[in-house]
Amino acid sequence: MKKHAKYILPLVLVVVFMLVFAGSRMWGSRAGSHPSKWPELSGGVYTTAVIDAGMKYLVPPNEVYATGLTSTDRPVLNDPKMVDITTADTKLADELEGIAVTVGQANYFYPFQILNWHEIVQDELNGTPLIITYAPLTGSTAVYSGVADAATGERLSLQDSGKTYNNTLLMVDAHGTLWDQASGQAVVGESVGQKLDIYPSTVMTWSAWKEAYPNGLALSTDTGFARDYGRHPYANYETSKTVYFPLNFTYSRLDPKALVYRIDHADATVTFVKDNVAKQVEPNVTLGEGESALNVAAFADEDGDTVRFYNRTVNGQTLTFTYDKKKNVMTDKETGSKWSVTGVAISGDLRGTALTEVPSTRHYAFAHFAMFPNTSVSGEDLLPTETAAPEGETLQVN
Repeated sequence: MKKHAKYILPLVLVVVFMLVFAGSRMWGSRAGSHPSKWPELSGGVYTTAVIDAGMKYLVPPNEVYATGLTSTDRPVLNDPKMVDITTADTKLADELEGIAVTVGQANYFYPFQILNWHEIVQDELNGTPLIITYAPLTGSTAVYSGVADAATGERLSLQDSGKTYNNTLLMVDAHGTLWDQASGQAVVGESVGQKLDIYPSTVMTWSAWKEAYPNGLALSTDTGFARDYGRHPYANYETSKTVYFPLNFTYSRLDPKALVYRIDHADATVTFVKDNVAKQVEPNVTLGEGESALNVAAFADEDGDTVRFYNRTVNGQTLTFTYDKKKNVMTDKETGSKWSVTGVAISGDLRGTALTEVPSTRHYAFAHFAMFPNTSVSGEDLLPTETAAPEGETLQVN
């Protein structure tokens, strides 16, 4: 019960997110004066940027909405303080999740309890600059590396723009360019078309992470901002069917808040449904073709809570994995070696070999398919024919 009840129950301040189109649309008058410039989208972004008054757009500005929150409400954390597990354990709830990142041999944890209030953390771990992001409205987790400003070559600085497209957080840089948090793509501004590099990360509960990495470091609640990190600012949003801003594409074969993972490679995108990874007997996919193809296998722990993705090509040989749920091990058909869920061979000819983790991002299904409507789904035969559509409702947040 540690800190949990305090975190999910109280709701003391209600902010009505502006759903009246004229009041919440960004650049509404400009879009209205050039209706032919904004072709309709059925999910995703334009394949070619639309230029208006010298500004480049990959999304129609009349479908960009003000959230009612600003960068002051959700301030970015720059060069944050990290603490050991003993210290963090006094503040974090065992059953709540966060983003796990490994750099070299060091392991770090960024809890949702803190990210709910900040959304963006700009950190440098062992000399590696990273931007750790979490968008509560879409359940989207994404970590970006090699983060550089195209104009200056210096470290890119991002913050919450207070705007959203298909409910996705739009981050803004120092030049006013808007970046889609879910994909790392610049969608409005001079940098349109550029994409940030995705860095491997895993979503885990605090309990699972601290057990796996007892010497790891966690983001401290000592952020320099006055926030109640023991309280959830979005109440029961995670478990409701509520979606707060208009979507231009709706996927009907999954619950809106079902969790999915996305992998991008060579202009191809594949989606894994979290609840189905452990049910897939052969969770293997290939993105791209020929020598540039990426061969991926999805590994899940026993209860399916932690999902990881690995490159299944080892020393030039592509392995095909099968999953034994009873023993919670993966076995490759080619050598018969058995592998742990952390991607290490525990027996067989390849014993001791470690697979390379593949970068992925995690999202609520409604948001993912609104941005990637044509993505293929691994284990599609496990999906229901149709589920209920998301519901519109006034957002309660503080």
